[in-house]
Amino acid sequence: MVSAQPDCDEEWLASLTDDSIREMDKTETLSLLETRLYVWHCGCNLERLYPVLAKLADDDLSHAFGDDEMLTMTCPRCGARYRTSKEQFEAWRLEKFQPPGV
Repeated sequence: MVSAQPDCDEEWLASLTDDSIREMDKTETLSLLETRLYVWHCGCNLERLYPVLAKLADDDLSHAFGDDEMLTMTCPRCGARYRTSKEQFEAWRLEKFQPPGV
């Protein structure tokens, strides 16, 4: 990407071609304009990720946990990682899916 800054040589900018841009690192002194840190706060948490696990069949759920005590789940939106135990998930599932009055 080529970005024009104040006091840019507009004739030089207009004369750039795809080939000259590809070779620009050999003909020009390049530097970063700025560095930015991006953090996504999508609002994810275990409560929002548990319904994904709840859709799995029991065999698939057993396979997901395997012999491990903890399962690591990754938010598909922001990449945050959450760890949960099968016991924690089962307690959540019982709370959410237990018929009223039971």
